[in-house]
Amino acid sequence: MASLRGRLRLLTVSLTVAFGAAALLAVSHLRVLETSVTEILSRNYRSIEAAEGMARVVADLRLAVRDGRCPSACAELWTNFERWLAVEHGNYTEPGELELARRIDAEARGLFDAATAGVPVDRLDREAGDLERDLHSLVALNKNAMFAADRGTRTLANRLVLGVLATLALVALVVAGTGWKLASAIARPLTELATRLRSIGPRGPYPTLGPQPLAELEQVAHEYRKMAERLEGFEQLNVEAVLDEKAKTEAVIESIDDGLVVLDPAGRVLHMNEVARAILGLERDVSSLPFDGLGIDHPHYLRLREAVQALLAHPDREPERVELALFLRGRDHYYVLRPTPLRARDGSRAGLILALQDVTYLRDQEARFEQLVATLSHELGSPLTSLRMAVELLGRDGTLAAGPRALVDAAQEDVARLQDLAQRLLDLSRTRSTSIPLERRNLDLREVIPRTVKLFALQAREKGIALESAVTGGALTIAGDPTKLTWALSNLLANALRYTPAGGSVRVEVMAADGTVVVSVSDTGRGIPPDQQERIFDRFVQSGDGGNVGAAGLGLSIVRDIVQAHGGRIHLESTLGAGSRFTLELPRG
Repeated sequence: MASLRGRLRLLTVSLTVAFGAAALLAVSHLRVLETSVTEILSRNYRSIEAAEGMARVVADLRLAVRDGRCPSACAELWTNFERWLAVEHGNYTEPGELELARRIDAEARGLFDAATAGVPVDRLDREAGDLERDLHSLVALNKNAMFAADRGTRTLANRLVLGVLATLALVALVVAGTGWKLASAIARPLTELATRLRSIGPRGPYPTLGPQPLAELEQVAHEYRKMAERLEGFEQLNVEAVLDEKAKTEAVIESIDDGLVVLDPAGRVLHMNEVARAILGLERDVSSLPFDGLGIDHPHYLRLREAVQALLAHPDREPERVELALFLRGRDHYYVLRPTPLRARDGSRAGLILALQDVTYLRDQEARFEQLVATLSHELGSPLTSLRMAVELLGRDGTLAAGPRALVDAAQEDVARLQDLAQRLLDLSRTRSTSIPLERRNLDLREVIPRTVKLFALQAREKGIALESAVTGGALTIAGDPTKLTWALSNLLANALRYTPAGGSVRVEVMAADGTVVVSVSDTGRGIPPDQQERIFDRFVQSGDGGNVGAAGLGLSIVRDIVQAHGGRIHLESTLGAGSRFTLELPRG
């Protein structure tokens, strides 16, 4: 069987021989032409140069005769004339040039003899004119010979070009014919191979290729047949294993108590377990459908769809917390959305896993704890009120000595602190049991901040702390609840004054930002350790080294809930020994 390599080698050798022969033929002709033309042109040029040199000598002779410098100058001029005449005698190239050269020789001798003999000038001019005409004839003869040589050279060059072009055209025809045939022999089986490959589906079939005209193509076809056989074998081995693994995965997904939704990169549903369908109010299979186009109006689905759209549009943004509650399996259940990006092996995004985590047990624990806190705070209210009234009555007694009065004053402070703790516990139980109710209205913080700061002015003076406020220009109006915001700022100011030593300062600043109003409360207290900053907003967490005696660690938790109820966020910046800064970002309304 002929091989592609052999045919290409044969074609290459043939082309090399053909082009080599054409090149040798052209070079040989050009070499001969170059040699002959160079010889002819150089000899003609020497004759023309000799004639022009003799003409210059004749002109100098006529000038010397007129000036009376002959015969002394004529001898030297004759020497020059003989030198140019010798050049001409040794360089006959054209027919008639010999006779013309001899006549010039005779005329020149007669002219120089006449000049030496002192003939009249007019006679000398006639003889010099005859000699100059013969010299011009000699120049014209050699110039015509040069022009004739040039025409011959062009004729020979044209023939040479035509011959080379004819050779190249013949070679091009041979190459085109061979290339056409060879291309057909290669393209046809390759086209067949491409067609067979396109016809292969995800699970076959794997068509085979017939015998090929070239050895290399036959080798490709043979490897393709072997590959098709291996693929069929792999298909048989893997299909059942993949189906088994898929069944196991689906069984695991369906068996867990959390709701699971698996989405592809385009947002289409790949799988949704029974719990997720129950949460979203679906009674049918929605595989391969876009998650944002399921065509239902269940409130859980609408909330989850909004969160998923935000995740798909901004995959790097922190997801919004979404919590759903529904009656399922005989009781109330609570689920929290936990999105997890699905990555391919190369690190690219391959989809999204939406886990609706069952937090029912945690919510039950929180409810029991909140009920306990509410009960304790409520039950403590009455005895503490009675105790405070009794202590106040004792404090009004003017007969008490200094020692008992100090004990009564300390008791008054402790009772006040216990009442504040009970009230905070009650407020906390209310805020955690339900969302904080807000009476929203357009609220200008230029009015709220100074009013709140004024409440703590006396306390700051008594502790020797500088209390400052700064309100910058810009739109500082939000949609909020003035009571709740005053409560939140009061908690922050109370904490700042509590942990700032005498001689320090507390500063409240308000400024407009991009779409928000930023309120910051900073102090020069001892700061908060880094290990406590992440959980400082949790309940019952105290800052610093434990806080003051009697502090419950509830104020910052309440502040966070109020800020989040307004759609804002709060964050902390603190350095040990340098103070803390709490920043509230509230959406502008």
